[in-house]
Amino acid sequence: MPLPRRSLSANLSRMRYISCVIVCALLLAGPLFSLRADELTVKGRAILEKNQGTVVTVQVVLKTSSSGSASRETKQDITGTVVDPSGLTVLALSACDPNEMLQRIMPEEFSKYNVQSEVSDLRILLEDGTDIAAEIVLRDKDLDLAFIRPKTKPATPMAAVNLAKSSPSPTATMPGAPAFSLDGNILGIFVTRAISLKGGSARDMRNSVTPIILPAEEILKAARQAPEAKPEGEKKTATTETKPEK
Repeated sequence: MPLPRRSLSANLSRMRYISCVIVCALLLAGPLFSLRADELTVKGRAILEKNQGTVVTVQVVLKTSSSGSASRETKQDITGTVVDPSGLTVLALSACDPNEMLQRIMPEEFSKYNVQSEVSDLRILLEDGTDIAAEIVLRDKDLDLAFIRPKTKPATPMAAVNLAKSSPSPTATMPGAPAFSLDGNILGIFVTRAISLKGGSARDMRNSVTPIILPAEEILKAARQAPEAKPEGEKKTATTETKPEK
């Protein structure tokens, strides 16, 4: 019997997370590479079991329009990391709203066709099959971060990573997923950096983006500026934007 879509989403999120732990365990092992493979596996599994509840699937509905075309909505599931028991979750902005990144890479094209996009619905999907309506409360285009909060406070505190307890880092995988070192501390969140292609073409886009691990301390600085979400039913206001601290 095929699994329900919600179960598939949860499983995919876990698979992405497991790959994240394995990649970090191997690439950050350094002098620990003298450890046997089974010892690395045990360490990676322990990190997974401790932190798997902090990785969630977020369902995003994006509404896009452009000159001469009717608006259309697309739905996708992306990875997020819960960074506070209240449900504050960090995503890669480029994964949540790809047009944010494309606009930076091809500003002339976006201006020419007047491309507009809006995240019209956000839901944090839980393992029990329920979901929590959420909204973007903070965007940081320079850091490629989007912070979302539940519109209704969760009945019980959510499992969250401790950004204040981190380790230094370097490598790359699924945007929005956390990276951990073998000591169990978080390294940071995978995001994407982009450079403008002024005068360039879409074919050059592949060379204009670079996946990186954004250090946990940078995310923590931004997270401390994330405002509370507006309860459902209240009029929406413009999403707060921030610049990284110097």
